[in-house]
Amino acid sequence: MKTKQRAPIRKVRSKYNPNDIYYTSSDWGSKEVDGVTFVSVIQHIGMRETPKLMRKDSLEFVKETVK
Repeated sequence: MKTKQRAPIRKVRSKYNPNDIYYTSSDWGSKEVDGVTFVSVIQHIGMRETPKLMRKDSLEFVKETVK
């Protein structure tokens, strides 16, 4: 039996308010409206939270540093 691997969850932050940290995954999907791409994000992992849509161009990926 073949198992399907899930896409990794990535940390992103808002370009306008860098203190707001969100999480996204390609499994959650995205939506395009009038040529603008929106991605699904959540603020807390592990909570039963409904993903909300945010503009992809207003988010930046956070590079994880391992100590």
